[in-house]
Amino acid sequence: MDIQEKTKNPGTGRFLLTLFLLFSLFGIAFGLSFIFVDKGKDVSPTLEAVPKAQVKLPNYSPTPTQPTPIESNAKVQDGCKLGGCNREICLNESDEVATTICLYKPVYECYRDALCEKQGDGRCDWTQTQTLSACIIEKEKNR
Repeated sequence: MDIQEKTKNPGTGRFLLTLFLLFSLFGIAFGLSFIFVDKGKDVSPTLEAVPKAQVKLPNYSPTPTQPTPIESNAKVQDGCKLGGCNREICLNESDEVATTICLYKPVYECYRDALCEKQGDGRCDWTQTQTLSACIIEKEKNR
């Protein structure tokens, strides 16, 4: 079989040309990756090479502090207690201390003068008076 017989099939030439171009592109891409590396060492910028910004940071204490609880005038029945940073949780005195993430929500204002007492099921909870319900609805509407 001579060269002329091989070139009679035009698909063979296109296939070989495509194969050659693909290998060439991979070779170029692989070769370019060595431009950014100097003798096997990474030459990317380090933190020491980058100038530090002149930024004043506020005083920061890495020691966690306990938030100051919000004052509450809530009435608490015997056997119940208040929990949460904003005194928004009514729970049984025997329950563990209720820990919250200490975010303030306007609806918590509604519980400042509410009544925390044992409910029909024997558990402590906020007594849903008309005043408390109206306050909650109003605060939720204005969020």
